Amino acid sequence: MHVPMVRSAALQCDPTGAAGCPLTPGQPAQATLSSVGESHVWVIDLRDGTPFLVQVANPPLDLRLYAYGPDGSLLGVSDNPGSASEELVLSATTSGKYQLVVDSPRGETSTTPYVILLNLVRGEQNQPGAADAYEPDDLPDLASELVLGDPPQSRSFDRGDDTDWDYVNLEAGTHVGIYTVSTGCDPMLYLFADDATTLLTSDDDSGPGLDALIRFNVLNSGLYYVEAISRSGDPCDQYGLGADYIEPIPFDAYEPDDSPALAKPLTFDGVPQSRTAHVNQDVDWVVFPLAIGDRVRIYTTGDCDTFIEIFGPDARTSLAQDDDSGLGLNAQVDFDAVLSDTYYARVRQYGSLPCENYQLIGVRR
Repeated sequence: MHVPMVRSAALQCDPTGAAGCPLTPGQPAQATLSSVGESHVWVIDLRDGTPFLVQVANPPLDLRLYAYGPDGSLLGVSDNPGSASEELVLSATTSGKYQLVVDSPRGETSTTPYVILLNLVRGEQNQPGAADAYEPDDLPDLASELVLGDPPQSRSFDRGDDTDWDYVNLEAGTHVGIYTVSTGCDPMLYLFADDATTLLTSDDDSGPGLDALIRFNVLNSGLYYVEAISRSGDPCDQYGLGADYIEPIPFDAYEPDDSPALAKPLTFDGVPQSRTAHVNQDVDWVVFPLAIGDRVRIYTTGDCDTFIEIFGPDARTSLAQDDDSGLGLNAQVDFDAVLSDTYYARVRQYGSLPCENYQLIGVRR
């Protein structure tokens, strides 16, 4: 099986954690099973009825692949002998986050990474459409220039697996938005560094409807690459692709709070703390004392896709975590203290994307 080059230089999250790492269609990822009994969790966000193919390619040891639905039900297992590749072809039974788990049935380890790849299965309904004026542009070397402030480029996905590449010149210290404008399409955007390989950030639905919006704070002047794909795997007759300067998301009143040493107090009185994720990969830390037997709940509200993790007194030992148990895409964690001590919690956004506003709340149960 031929597997494309892995684009990301390194994982931005830990696949050994219960929350796992996001896996994007058409974007291979890699990881190493380096400890005995270790397993990796990969998370995919799918809509109801979407057929998908998962492949674990060129494994350096005997691996096993599981797929679980949003409700935790087992959907399929691939357990080929030896170093044969693993493969599952399934359909999403409902909209939500699915988990793929990779482990070694014999507890083997290796210093060589395996590659995991998710592809949406193209159906007969995905018939070719009309190519746009920027074709061919399916590779970075064929990219057109995306000019800040210009009207959106008129684009199409003439095939379900069509990709559109642009390059854009950005200046350090600026805040830019790269966005799509469409009706009935489901575009997804990726932003790469000047090597067109190092993935900096991505977005699916942060714009209106199903449109994508990447908010990016430019740290280094230079050339950047933008890739657009059809998230649904369907052709699209027309969508707009544009970029412009935007106002930065403001710091919230609790910044700086990006580390345990800068954590701000959280009280369990039900009073919301108004927060923002003002930059990519922003994290918000809070600290709170608990007595033995205290039963508390930490949760968020708002339009952000939050993830909450509670840590012990060393701010390193993970004690509890949650992604979507609250309303909508909000996280909610219930925690019972078994020791009287100081505890920490960290809030991050799924995919490490910026978000304009969410509320962090603590209550006693």
